[in-house]
Amino acid sequence: MTNPKMQIPALGKIARAALLTAGLALTLLASAPRTAYAFVGHICDYYSDASHTTHVGRMGIDCCGRRINEGVTSAFSVCGPQNCVWCPPQQ
Repeated sequence: MTNPKMQIPALGKIARAALLTAGLALTLLASAPRTAYAFVGHICDYYSDASHTTHVGRMGIDCCGRRINEGVTSAFSVCGPQNCVWCPPQQ
């Protein structure tokens, strides 16, 4: 039979190692480069100011996987999924 007091230090080392690994993984994920259009069917519309009245650009990837890059980007954006129904034939 093992002594319960002998198992606690080993468990503490495992817990510390797990926390260190999780912290490192989160740090790597947080520092990874991100784009505003990371997946198909996701579009960002950009506006000239916080009132969102003057549209100045659009960026993303449409439902068919085609890259959209129109106008300019700004700090005032609204991003979200597109309502994907079908892909028109490419011309």
